Amino acid sequence: MNAERLARLRENAAKPEFQPVVARIRRRAEAGLAITYTFDGREQAQWWHYFHCDHDGHSLVFDWNKPKEHRCGACGRVYTGEPYDSCWVLMAHSEIASAMVHMSLMLAIEPDGHEDCLAFIRRYLLLYARYYASFTIHGDIPYNGPGKLFAQTLDESLWIANICKAYAIAREWLTAEERSRIEEGLLRPCALFLIDHKEKQLHNHSTIITSAISSLGFLLNDPAVQAGGLEGEYGLLDQMERGVRPGGLWYEGVFHYHYFALHPIMNYCLIVEGTQWDLRGHPAIRKMLDFPLSFILPNGTVPMLNDHGGHAGIREYAWAYEIAYAWYGDPEYRQMLRVMYGVDGDHLHAFGEGSGFRPAERASQEALFYGMELGIASPEELRESRER
Repeated sequence: MNAERLARLRENAAKPEFQPVVARIRRRAEAGLAITYTFDGREQAQWWHYFHCDHDGHSLVFDWNKPKEHRCGACGRVYTGEPYDSCWVLMAHSEIASAMVHMSLMLAIEPDGHEDCLAFIRRYLLLYARYYASFTIHGDIPYNGPGKLFAQTLDESLWIANICKAYAIAREWLTAEERSRIEEGLLRPCALFLIDHKEKQLHNHSTIITSAISSLGFLLNDPAVQAGGLEGEYGLLDQMERGVRPGGLWYEGVFHYHYFALHPIMNYCLIVEGTQWDLRGHPAIRKMLDFPLSFILPNGTVPMLNDHGGHAGIREYAWAYEIAYAWYGDPEYRQMLRVMYGVDGDHLHAFGEGSGFRPAERASQEALFYGMELGIASPEELRESRER
């Protein structure tokens, strides 16, 4: 991972305005240290959507202490057996990967004093490296490819993307022998599996899958693997070039999917930043960032098109504009961040006191990695930006 970006992370982590997100990362890392779950080559996870109550559709409660007993969070009914036990396995591995990300961030922020976090990351990376090749391809989710650890290619990709992020940060603390075992036992077989099961369609899932493959190829220093994610029909570049409409909207026509497709692209860019593989100059990215800003409603939400969930607003997407402002320096992004965060009451000027808009907390990981000073943009700066 780019040394300049890690330096920005550490610099921001020392500033008062970022203490809430640092505290949250620390809490998540410390909570993760309590995880002791282990597994072997027979591990198989099931689809998250099965982890719901048959009576009221509410999600079941994940409990580390009850891998065979799953309570509905609404009515209290308890479910046992399959598919619930295997859904619990999905939740467990997702939690492990998330914990590794938070622990790697603590290592990056405070390199000394987190030997326990490093030990956790090392233990699970080597455990996955030992068993990943033994996991059986499985999954019968409609309209989705299979998985090895998980039940669909999408979930496999979301999980390995977190693994990639944690590994990109933590690998400098691992020995050459450990890195080799992890790369050849986990990263490479996962990359080859994902290449074999790339979706042959333009889709938000496909940006996640191909971004994961491309990240794996970069970490493996293997141009062939990286090309397997980036290039060709339905590769990441093809997704960006054909999936983003000329005006900048992701072709599925839903703002949620628009940002869902953009997020993995940005995560990939974080891992490869400053190299020949950096995509920040690709015109599709700026188009995707700019398009939604013209459709913000008077209460700060975006239109609920197709199957977009209710109440999603621009405040949920502040993470994207932290990256945008750091990359491009456009004062319009800076001004939009001030509105999203309610700096000096700027949201009142944008939406009004009775709009119901609630500013976001500046608490994303992207804010730590990319966050810049948010001084007010002058009318001259904004005018010059629009003229460009």
